[in-house]
Amino acid sequence: MALESDAGAIFIVLLMMFLFVVFVLIAYVYQSLSLYYIAIKTKTKNEWLAWIPIGNLVLMANIAKMHWWPVLLYIPGIFFMVLSIVFAIFENKILEMLFYILSYAAMIAIGVYMIIWYWKIYENVSRPGYWAVVPVIITSIAMFLVIIGLIISNVIVFWLGIIGIIIGVIQQYVYLGLAAWHKDSVQKKLTKKR
Repeated sequence: MALESDAGAIFIVLLMMFLFVVFVLIAYVYQSLSLYYIAIKTKTKNEWLAWIPIGNLVLMANIAKMHWWPVLLYIPGIFFMVLSIVFAIFENKILEMLFYILSYAAMIAIGVYMIIWYWKIYENVSRPGYWAVVPVIITSIAMFLVIIGLIISNVIVFWLGIIGIIIGVIQQYVYLGLAAWHKDSVQKKLTKKR
């Protein structure tokens, strides 16, 4: 009896992992296609970078007509995270927390640059720049609900937060798709210049 329930639990975990991987792959292909078509619309060189991890961030900076160097913030972010794990193994709580904070500071900085890049990308294809901020606000409020739900042990608040996060992510992909495939994205700019 116990073996059957263990096998069922393992199957459910494996199924959830498989579905998560499929979702991540679909999201990656969708985002890459969107950036690729936006690069073509804006006549940005090296549109093939849309398909390369980290390279797609360089392409975003190029489409936004900004510097690409903030992508390098991933290096200290990952390095400090590894150091945080090393110090956690050696049970040095002070250095673990210090490098953990430094890692998240680097990741937050790259996140801010990405929001700015998205804002400028949307404006470059005649879409509202605030589209870059709305999903971030929704996701931030949802993350707050998740944390509150965990603190007060309220399942409803927790799941409202999870649903809010999903809505924020989907909203970002919808905006990206509208920027990439909406037929009037660049024509408005061209007609204004004439």
